Amino acid sequence: MAKSEKDFKASVTQDSDEVQEMFCEHCDKHDKKYVPAEGFCEECFEYLCGTCVKFHKRLLVSHIIKDKDNMPQDFCLEKCSIHYDELIKFYCQACKKFACTKCKIQDHGNCKMVGHLPALVSGIENSKEIEELKENIDEIMNDLKNTEEQTIAEETTEMSYNLLMISMELDDDQRCQMFVAMKKGQENIEQLKLDADKQCYNNSIHYYKVECTASDQNITDIQDCDKFFTFQEVPKSKVERTASFFTDYQYTIDSTSSLCLLSEDCLLISNCKSSNLIIEIDLWIEVLSPHHLPRAIIDLPSEPWAAAKVDNNKVAVTFPKLGTIRLITFSKYTTVTNTEDIKVGKCCHGVAYSNNKLIVSYTNKQATVKILDMSGKVLKTLDKDHHGKCLFVNPHHLTISADNTVIYVSDLEKNCVISLTFDGKVKAIYNDDQLKGPYQLTIDRSGAVFVCGRLSDNIHQLSPDLSKMKILLDKEQEQGINGPVGVAYGQKNNRLYVSQHAGSIKVYDLTLEYM
Repeated sequence: MAKSEKDFKASVTQDSDEVQEMFCEHCDKHDKKYVPAEGFCEECFEYLCGTCVKFHKRLLVSHIIKDKDNMPQDFCLEKCSIHYDELIKFYCQACKKFACTKCKIQDHGNCKMVGHLPALVSGIENSKEIEELKENIDEIMNDLKNTEEQTIAEETTEMSYNLLMISMELDDDQRCQMFVAMKKGQENIEQLKLDADKQCYNNSIHYYKVECTASDQNITDIQDCDKFFTFQEVPKSKVERTASFFTDYQYTIDSTSSLCLLSEDCLLISNCKSSNLIIEIDLWIEVLSPHHLPRAIIDLPSEPWAAAKVDNNKVAVTFPKLGTIRLITFSKYTTVTNTEDIKVGKCCHGVAYSNNKLIVSYTNKQATVKILDMSGKVLKTLDKDHHGKCLFVNPHHLTISADNTVIYVSDLEKNCVISLTFDGKVKAIYNDDQLKGPYQLTIDRSGAVFVCGRLSDNIHQLSPDLSKMKILLDKEQEQGINGPVGVAYGQKNNRLYVSQHAGSIKVYDLTLEYM
């Protein structure tokens, strides 16, 4: 059973009241006794008591020992999960793992981004990473509060406790402890988001298909209903949608290639024939001028293709000509605060993010989908089916399922959508005579898939297993679409944003059709 917030706060306060002092690691390891540290060896990265300092200086004359007043004060008291008698002292930014001295030698000998914790944590309490993590925690906590208003579930309480634990650890004065809590929090936050989404889904309206099995008999009691009717639950992702026109944004854009919602009120538009990203904010405003002007334009080093949300204020943007992905961090006011370029290879087009990995499609002669770490290292290449045949010809766009287990890829030349697992197993292929030139895809919260038919002038709604649900939008409808290339889903307002090849963007409200 989860601890209460009150109990947890009491235990943390009790622990934090203790004065922490670094101890001699040799005495702790070999004699199992606590002796305050009087020095620190810069070569061995070890804290030593007065006696051990003397022996250390005699045996290792060249080693530099800092005295008590000058030794690092931002120490970590957490033990290594592999070598239980060793303290964690390092963090590998390439592998995203903590390491003790033994781990550093055994597992990170060739890594070039291994840092000593006291050197890494300077100013951590005011870092952007801390702010980003706290924003993520606040977002999930708000979702959980909304969920708890509908039901009191143990899973929800447990998630609240886990988030509270992370956020309270971040308030500690010890920078190393804060750094460890932050990194572990970043690892856990993705799973907590999935758990929160699952909890919200469980509390939502469920849909059932009802069939009468005994129409010639009379029902005399409500308890008899199950004798005459069958009830089969229909996943929300397989319930058809209706799209009603909400508004449009008129731009003079050469050509858009994709849309990305950075937040519920901030839309990023990739201008694939100019070197910029267009930012539209305040999407909640219901009345727009006929020739609405974008709020900001971000200049880029080359023509962008696709953008994918990485975090609350960070996106990954592909540049096919440069063969790079740029990670762009925005402030709350949509100004760029940081950029980082990752070399990933020419002809990179579609991009998605999942669990600290980038999933990228390539449209070169050997068309592939690759799973990369955040430094650009290839972890997996997906290009062949189980018969050894090429999976893709021209995969311009891709997206990830709501539960982060399935990759959906649209192939412009094969006129199809392919779903596959992260290990490359093909789950389904969608071909339809009414889908021509499939472009960008998006997923709603329940898992329904929406794909643009650029050449067929329509939007198809598919189930997670790529069964056709319906053609949601086409050019024959009132306020219909013409040459759709980009699509994004906003779950807060349940809206679909569709960009057309000519540059304008139309917004539609989505509603579920009753069965």
